[in-house]
Amino acid sequence: MIDTADLCIVIGNEELIGHIVPSKFYGYLSRAKPILYINSGNDEINRHIGLGCFGFQISNGDAECMKKMVLNIYKNRKVLKEMSARAASYYATKLKRSISLEKYLSLIEESEETLAK
Repeated sequence: MIDTADLCIVIGNEELIGHIVPSKFYGYLSRAKPILYINSGNDEINRHIGLGCFGFQISNGDAECMKKMVLNIYKNRKVLKEMSARAASYYATKLKRSISLEKYLSLIEESEETLAK
């Protein structure tokens, strides 16, 4: 199902900002899918979208903005192709599992060194 999608939607929750990132975000990027992010605040996904230029952000409840964005995307499908390439590249260089695991390992090693002192 994901493989046939042109654009994938992720919905954020203001109460979860700073605590978790919806796992579907990583799954969509790993499949080179542009993201339409609907949320109620500035968070990690907004930061990733801003850095990687692979998606759009819409505030919760802004149906008019979403309508305009989807119509614009429909009229200019080239944008999706470009975002798809950027999504794949961003995921491969910044978010793939091996990179995240290396970050966790480094954090654990730093914590161990601090505790050993």
